Amino acid sequence: LFLEMLDNLASEKDKDPLGIFASRLATMACKAAVKGNHQMSTQEANMLIDELKNIARNNGIVGAGGAGFPAYAKMTEKADTVILNCVECEPLLKLHRQLLATHTEEIIQMLDEVRESFGAKEAVIGIKSEYVTTIKAIEEVIGDFPNVRICALKAAYPMGDEVVLIYEATGRVIKPGGLPIDENVVVYNVETMYNLYRAVH
Repeated sequence: LFLEMLDNLASEKDKDPLGIFASRLATMACKAAVKGNHQMSTQEANMLIDELKNIARNNGIVGAGGAGFPAYAKMTEKADTVILNCVECEPLLKLHRQLLATHTEEIIQMLDEVRESFGAKEAVIGIKSEYVTTIKAIEEVIGDFPNVRICALKAAYPMGDEVVLIYEATGRVIKPGGLPIDENVVVYNVETMYNLYRAVH
């Protein structure tokens, strides 16, 4: 009966385009908990990815790190790890650490929702160990997200580079000319994740 009620709730939320992804994700998480199974089926994950892609595409969300790569194009069930890049390689850049310190819960919630939609095992927040204020803010809420962990990194150039970050956070090596997804990894920066949160919620 409880699962039936969840289905009905999800159907009602479907009338709101921006509520589709968030409502179905919550519904599937509740179903998994009731059934004692915290892994979504491939079909459920694909449905969530398609909905999240549509939201990202329709809201024009692109990588906010400078390249402008469409956020939806990275969304795939092939990823087993999602990395949040909060490692600003240039010493005078402060946007991402400040944004994550100010909107900590929203960004980490969206990071975990992205991970869940991909069916990925974990999400990793890559951040320089010297960003003490931001790390403290993360530590205050990360306990609510058991599949998210912090990876504190040295303040070395070019640590913010995607390939370097992936190696430091996972030990995986991206071959020359390769892409992160070749090693089952997807990387988003903090501002992109916050923009996704604003579009979804």
